[in-house]
Amino acid sequence: MAYIKRPDFAGTIYEGHMTFAIRTFWICLMFGIGALALRGVGMELMILFIGSIWAIVRVVVGLVRAIDAKPIQKPRGWTI
Repeated sequence: MAYIKRPDFAGTIYEGHMTFAIRTFWICLMFGIGALALRGVGMELMILFIGSIWAIVRVVVGLVRAIDAKPIQKPRGWTI
């Protein structure tokens, strides 16, 4: 949905939110692939736990900033 709605938000404070949501999705997918790769050595749960906490924090921060009508400072970054 963020890919579809991104043009609608171009030029607004919510444009960064769409980029932030897209980046969050792709980075979470990378965490999942990394967990699958580490399954053989028994580290998949640790990677999934870390990725889940990271994703939850990132989604909550994004939603709070959207509700408060504030832009995302670094929508292309890994951090908040």
